[in-house]
Amino acid sequence: MNLKLLNYRNCNLQRDRFSDNLTTNPQLLMIADESLITELTATIYNAMNEQLTQAYLNLINQLLTCNEGDEPQILQENQRLLDRGLIEIMIAVAQQYREAGRENEA
Repeated sequence: MNLKLLNYRNCNLQRDRFSDNLTTNPQLLMIADESLITELTATIYNAMNEQLTQAYLNLINQLLTCNEGDEPQILQENQRLLDRGLIEIMIAVAQQYREAGRENEA
């Protein structure tokens, strides 16, 4: 992890003692490197996107495999997923079905 330790009042602490001394020396400041923050943000964003994409795909699968007439109830139970992202994933899935010759599912 790329961390820069800024030491105010010339507190020369060894790295292994930093965490112990942080509570007793509030003048110490720990600042994360900007690239670390960017990387962490991207990782969190990608994980959230993957979870949301999986939720969309699960909803699409439920709609494709449910009994006729169950669609309104499924949509009601999944209102939080009814957004532009769902439409985009539906279009992509329909295109894949078309390309695979599965016009009924598309």
